[in-house]
Amino acid sequence: MNESNGFIGIGTFSMITRLTRRALRLYDEKGLLTPSRREITGYRQYSYQQIRRGIQLKRLSDLGFGIREMRTITDAMDGLLDEVQLDSILKKRLKEVSAEICRLEKIKGSLLTRSFLEVIYLDKNEPTVKELPDQRIVSRREKGTYQDVIPRLMSDLMKTVFSTENQRAQVKCTGMPITIYHDNEYRETDADIEVAIPISGSITVDPEYDVKTLEGKKVVSYIHKGPYQDVGVAHEVIHEYMAREGLNVAGICREVYLNDPNETPEEELLTEVQVPVAVAT
Repeated sequence: MNESNGFIGIGTFSMITRLTRRALRLYDEKGLLTPSRREITGYRQYSYQQIRRGIQLKRLSDLGFGIREMRTITDAMDGLLDEVQLDSILKKRLKEVSAEICRLEKIKGSLLTRSFLEVIYLDKNEPTVKELPDQRIVSRREKGTYQDVIPRLMSDLMKTVFSTENQRAQVKCTGMPITIYHDNEYRETDADIEVAIPISGSITVDPEYDVKTLEGKKVVSYIHKGPYQDVGVAHEVIHEYMAREGLNVAGICREVYLNDPNETPEEELLTEVQVPVAVAT
């Protein structure tokens, strides 16, 4: 067990704390957990009193905190810092976790609906007819310019879904964000726009939000790759396809955003345009 005179060898200490030798060497180097004794050979030995700190560092590592955050948190534990600094770190980590949960929920939704296959085969991208299922959504609808309303409502919806109250209620995203256009024509300043996020769970919202079922429809779908302002090209392709196939527009169009504009270059943005259709009579 490599124990002597009340000290614990690094192997035994690693087993007790569930910290790897590599992690222990790093924490030693960074001054987070310095061995109580180091032999001439360089072999590290720890005291029994250091077990608690080792377990604390393991827990903080499992929660995703980095070295700098660990130092601040352990200093707060030791009474060297006030609670304000600790609260700031915890809020920052909570925000990061919420963003990661959202990312994973979007991936889950993509896998469940198999929409990821459309992106994989993007090099063979052609308009396709498909049946959209009903979706439970939280949405908000306003009039204004496209450039202002869409990103603002998207941000408001994400804050609502990931509020403390709704996360406590286990509200989850079940699909990618959607924009629904309620006009029959392009409008510069008073476009009627609804932004929605598919969800599950019992969500609490302010009066300006709607929680409802977005009705499933038969649509022609086409994935546009590139800046949002160029998405009109997708509508051109769709309507050419509809003319060839004898299809008529049968409702308002939607756009589904398949990747995050905050993390994706403009030229790599993917937008699925969905136009409801019926067979021409």
